[in-house]
Amino acid sequence: MYGEDESYVVLYRKKIDIAYSLNENSQYNYLNIIAMKTDPLGNVRGYSDLYSQWMLPCPTIRKASGSNLLKFSVDYRHRCTVGAKQLYSESETVIFEPFIKYIDDDSKDSTPVLHTVPTLVKGNLVHFNKDSDVNTWQLIKRFYLFDKTSGISNVNGVQVIKYFRYAKYIEIRIRIRRKGKGERSKIYPPLFIVHYAELSEDDVNVDVNVNMEFAITYELDGASMVNGMEIAVGSISAFGILYTILQTWSYSRRLGILGFDAFTILQFFIFACGNLANSFFIVSFGASSYSFIINKMQKVVYMLPPTKKDEYVIQTYIIVAFSLKIFEVLAINWKQINVDISFIDWEKPNQPLLEIGIKTPSKTNLKAEAPKSFWRPYFVANEWNEIQTMRKISLPLHLVACIFALEVFGASSWTRVGVQVDSNRSTEFITSPAYQLAASGLIFLSLYSIQLMLSLFLYERYIKNAILDFMDVCSIANVSLLILDAPLHGYYLHGRSIHATCETDARGLQPGLPYRAFSIRCTPDFRLYFSRLSTHMVINGVKWQWQHHMSTADDRPNLDSSATAGLNSARKSSGRSSRREDSDMAGNGLPSVINHREQAAKLINKFLTAFLDHALEDLDYEVREKHFLERIFDIELMDEGNYKTLFLYNTSGDSQSFQRTIWYGQEWTLVTFDLYLFCLVQITTGSYVVAALVTAVVWKFLEMCRQYAGKKNLAKKTLVDERFLI
Repeated sequence: MYGEDESYVVLYRKKIDIAYSLNENSQYNYLNIIAMKTDPLGNVRGYSDLYSQWMLPCPTIRKASGSNLLKFSVDYRHRCTVGAKQLYSESETVIFEPFIKYIDDDSKDSTPVLHTVPTLVKGNLVHFNKDSDVNTWQLIKRFYLFDKTSGISNVNGVQVIKYFRYAKYIEIRIRIRRKGKGERSKIYPPLFIVHYAELSEDDVNVDVNVNMEFAITYELDGASMVNGMEIAVGSISAFGILYTILQTWSYSRRLGILGFDAFTILQFFIFACGNLANSFFIVSFGASSYSFIINKMQKVVYMLPPTKKDEYVIQTYIIVAFSLKIFEVLAINWKQINVDISFIDWEKPNQPLLEIGIKTPSKTNLKAEAPKSFWRPYFVANEWNEIQTMRKISLPLHLVACIFALEVFGASSWTRVGVQVDSNRSTEFITSPAYQLAASGLIFLSLYSIQLMLSLFLYERYIKNAILDFMDVCSIANVSLLILDAPLHGYYLHGRSIHATCETDARGLQPGLPYRAFSIRCTPDFRLYFSRLSTHMVINGVKWQWQHHMSTADDRPNLDSSATAGLNSARKSSGRSSRREDSDMAGNGLPSVINHREQAAKLINKFLTAFLDHALEDLDYEVREKHFLERIFDIELMDEGNYKTLFLYNTSGDSQSFQRTIWYGQEWTLVTFDLYLFCLVQITTGSYVVAALVTAVVWKFLEMCRQYAGKKNLAKKTLVDERFLI
């Protein structure tokens, strides 16, 4: 037994002056721990290696790993369950005194040196060593695995078991020196930690199951990553909040809000959730990957696997990241299924009809259209409905590839705590949740990048590009697409033919302009006209009161009475046919409702075509290229004194604007959601297959909900009969 005040000195003594190696061919790649065996009377019975049958408490461990148990820097854990009768009958009382055997570098004759290994007894059967303070520990030099002496008495020649004491948990804790010159890969004296438990005679007779465990763990001075992760989260989150402020400012301008209100605060919260989720995941995944790569490639011990505290923090960050990402994904889908969408039919009628009295402030009259073939808008609507939930990759194919890489090809074995990356599938070597995160994340992102590049540069370029195909369909059908995702912001896809009919090539919005997709920054005047006409399209529905998201009347340009009167007259001055339809609606029900909705659609189409043809003097627009900052941060740098609607095009991509209203344009948000979910389920359940299945089920559920709601919104906003949408 050591003295009461010797614990710290014994545990941090630098007597073992040998540098162990991570090279498997080196003789110092293993720790050589032996034990002197004595019986209860003090008779020496010889020496035993650690992995021999006399040293380890689990009978099954003797055939498990042999000398690989003490491979340097590799954690090990083995659990077993043994019947009480078997344990009692096969055990004997042997006292062990452990030593570590090595050859001192300063020794001239290579004489082996034995250094005593201290033992710490803990558990419910002892009343000391409860504190975590090393200075209060009482260390000893010897221990036993089974006690069949003190708790067993002989009554009339019959053994009576009062208690049978055994070591239910043994841990060899090895601490690696880190500080100081030349201290790399050197160790302090190892420490045996033993927990004892007892069995009664009834337990032995009933043959209860006894759980036993043996572990080898390595520690490194000052190796915790918690402080670094906390600093990294704070730094990255600060940039995330700054970007959140920029996003909120941009979106509030799209709403027409000049100050702060409850809706602005809600948008700030949603943007913050997405940015903070990315911050937490970047830190946890980055720390795990850094530790994983360094640990697998190091030749000298610079880093050990994350500690239990590190793993707890990493798992907490993953849970927080996924929880925050849920809000962002729900908010994006909610915006997409509530956009205002209109089809602008450029097809010329065969003959003019009655004039409809829609008068703008410039007294410009809009005329009604003759009946046109209905197949073109319906065809465009079906094509749009098909691409609403389309993504840049196939998620089921991606998840199958991940399972093959992790389970079939053995990449999951990388998570074993150790230096080399190998395909050893032994469950006895400890797997780190942090390494599971690193391995699953690296495989997920690597395979995703490969599939994404194949999709963008091979499949979409040479086989099929659904987005460009949709744009071509609009041009063939002579139909343009207007999408408003905010009161003062939206997207425009130009599909107008250069001729009166659709059987010809497409043209740009302006002569000489080859771009067809634009972002729109609306003026309050334009949105007011459009909103009032849109109310005709929903009979007995709830009108979108976008004015609640606008600035106060003092901050908006004044609309003169002629403008308001012109819009109000749209419902009254549509000629005899309009009055006849109103009468039919009052008397005949559904047919008149359909006529009313069709008439409202004609009004909107006439208004938008006149607007795009610059036929409305007080409602005009201009076209310009997006600035660099506008492209990078997805904002509009518009002068507040400019009361013209802006059509902004991006020279780097003709179809990049309106994609943000469908899943295809939100790929980063969706794939990070899939990644966070996959990693969370994996580190929680420990199964890559379960993680893939849960991710696939959640994706399919979201896709079905998004497709259903998007289809409803499309039918409602465009007046296309839902029964014709495939």
